Amino acid sequence: MLRLLCLLVLFVSAHGTKPVDIKFSDNGMFDVLIGGQTWFTSGATSIRDGGRSWSNVNNSLIVSTVTTLNGEDALGAYHSTITEWVVKKDGPTMFVTAVRQYDSAVVFEQFFPQALTNTSVAGVDAKDNVITSFPALRPGNTNDLGVIPYGGFMVSIPEVSGPYNNQTKKIAHGQEDSGPIFFVNKARSHTVVVSPFSNFFAASRTYSQPELNFGVWGTATSIPAEYSMSFILSVTEGGVNEAALEWGDRLLTFYNKPRSPREHDYTLQNIGYSTDNGAFYYYHTQKNKTYEQTLLDVKKYADSLKLPYKYILLDSWWYFKGPHGGVTQWTAMPSIFPHNLTWFYNHTGWRIQGHNRYWSPKTPYAKQNGGPWEFIIEGDRMALPVQQDFWTWLLGASKEWGLAVYEQDWLSAQTPDTKHIIQSATLGRQWLLQMGRGAREAGLSIQYCMSWGRHILQSVEIPAVTQARASQDYAQGRSDQWQIGESSLFSWAVAIAPTKDNYWSITHEPGNRWHTTEPFPALQSAVSSLSHGPVAPSDGIGDSNATLIMRACMADGRLLSPERPAIAVDEQMYGHVWKNGVTGGQLWTTYSKVDGHQWFHVFAAELPGEVVVTPSTFKAPSFPSSGEWVVYPNQFPQHTPQPFSSTNPLKLPKCDKTDFQFYHIAPLWTTKKIALLGESHKWIRVSSQRFRTINQWPDDTLSIEINGMAGEMVFVDFWVDQKVQQVNCTINESGMSTIMVPAMACK
Repeated sequence: MLRLLCLLVLFVSAHGTKPVDIKFSDNGMFDVLIGGQTWFTSGATSIRDGGRSWSNVNNSLIVSTVTTLNGEDALGAYHSTITEWVVKKDGPTMFVTAVRQYDSAVVFEQFFPQALTNTSVAGVDAKDNVITSFPALRPGNTNDLGVIPYGGFMVSIPEVSGPYNNQTKKIAHGQEDSGPIFFVNKARSHTVVVSPFSNFFAASRTYSQPELNFGVWGTATSIPAEYSMSFILSVTEGGVNEAALEWGDRLLTFYNKPRSPREHDYTLQNIGYSTDNGAFYYYHTQKNKTYEQTLLDVKKYADSLKLPYKYILLDSWWYFKGPHGGVTQWTAMPSIFPHNLTWFYNHTGWRIQGHNRYWSPKTPYAKQNGGPWEFIIEGDRMALPVQQDFWTWLLGASKEWGLAVYEQDWLSAQTPDTKHIIQSATLGRQWLLQMGRGAREAGLSIQYCMSWGRHILQSVEIPAVTQARASQDYAQGRSDQWQIGESSLFSWAVAIAPTKDNYWSITHEPGNRWHTTEPFPALQSAVSSLSHGPVAPSDGIGDSNATLIMRACMADGRLLSPERPAIAVDEQMYGHVWKNGVTGGQLWTTYSKVDGHQWFHVFAAELPGEVVVTPSTFKAPSFPSSGEWVVYPNQFPQHTPQPFSSTNPLKLPKCDKTDFQFYHIAPLWTTKKIALLGESHKWIRVSSQRFRTINQWPDDTLSIEINGMAGEMVFVDFWVDQKVQQVNCTINESGMSTIMVPAMACK
């Protein structure tokens, strides 16, 4: 009996451990316990003011008062510990820090009751430093932690991941590299995500072995009174994929941004045509023809192949520019569109994704040049609009010529090259918020391009931002441009649909300006569909593979997409840290959901050896624990469907980019073990865009309602009587039809 009681006490103790707990010391220091273990200890709390630093480490910044309170906000109930700091005894409060403890998260807040001046860090290191520090985190007493820091541009990707301990020499940080940072343990029992939680644009981290400091970026020259900035430490009892979504949900919940980018974004719902970098007609037209004439010919050619492009991406070749390539007027040059863009839009019916870059100091929109709006002008290269009315006018007026998505490119140039932005704690956020309000008022969406992590994080306050480039510019044969599974983990966590940019649908396109070929058109096409983002081929006239292009959409151009982007599995992410699991390869998963039923999709390329996929591979969502399932390839007849379970896993062979692996997993229904395998000619065989309802009747029959364009022929595969059977169904005038199984009939 005594032994039983001891076991019960141990069980309650283990399962009663808080996911996260903060243990404070009298001097404002603290430990962070994750699952009962000390993952972090605190480092220096500090600020800069008057050209010098003040820190609790050397007692130049000292604790004045500590108070506690309980409260509740959008994240739930919390207990807050508030510390006031002074630089001399009985002096005025210079700095206030607060630690809000929730059930599975902690928010660290910095507050400045009075303005600080002359704050920036001297020298070239300023961009990689911070002028305030709270929290500051050091490794705790555990020896099995790893770190995955996100940094770089085009959303950002994991940078220099590896073990996390006192010997860790480098962690990505600074202006370019302050995206979310993941901490993991070998047991995979917990994952911690640390990121900015407010005033995202000016929030940075710096690392000096072994200490991470989080605060206002080091180039800010002042901090206004009543300013605050916060950082979140989000804890998940699980792996990286689950942690990313839980962390993202906390940000989205707090800022009331829905996870539904497709709902109001025309280019996420329909296939388009691109003229972005890498496209056949990027700064290139047909011989002796204008851009307008060339694109009208593209439209004519697409129609001849029944390619239902619904919009066109116009890159930077169409508007007026000044010195150093800055935009003077964001309107079409007559030499490009002689009849103007409104005429082109009305003539083609194509909506427009309009590219923009940084503004020129010569822009006539600025008051300094006789225009009506406030701009900041810097030298001969950069200008920045600072008036809400400008964005309201610019984007509102652009709807006349069919604008659907405003693409803000060159974010990683406009930001560091505009001194007023990097020297301010508020201006960058103001710039993006004004742009976002203008887009929302006009009913438009925004795509970010060449973004840093801070731009993506700032988007949680901007509902109009629905998508972002998650890859480098497309270039034929670029070996890794399509690898967006890891950047998609970050973007989708905060409700941003990733885009991999345009692609060519055939290998040889004579007359292209680069004299190159595309060796992997099928890979490019498949990844585009798996992205949950825009799909926009960019072939030259006469060189489109219509069959490949149409694998992405219905006959009327509506995209067939999964419920979320295909994202790198935990094994791939852990491989960066401990050099095991899926290392050197790409293994992504996603899923579709129709009428409460789920289908799972598995994509792999560049695997260095065999990889085994089991139900436990799938996270966020996890694979259902009940039911029977079959796994099958995207294209038959590689092999027929096979049972899928923990004892019947999917074994993926070593592969490259040409022989990439693409599988689907479907549920079995009724006593007859019927499975809907989906459309035989599409990448996403089962999608919520095509399939509406699924009804199972008492006599073991199924009725499945499908969508489409009236008159469209849809080829749907089923697994019936242990063999693949196909129904060829023509969509009715209503835009819907019903398939009956096992009768294999369409009505």
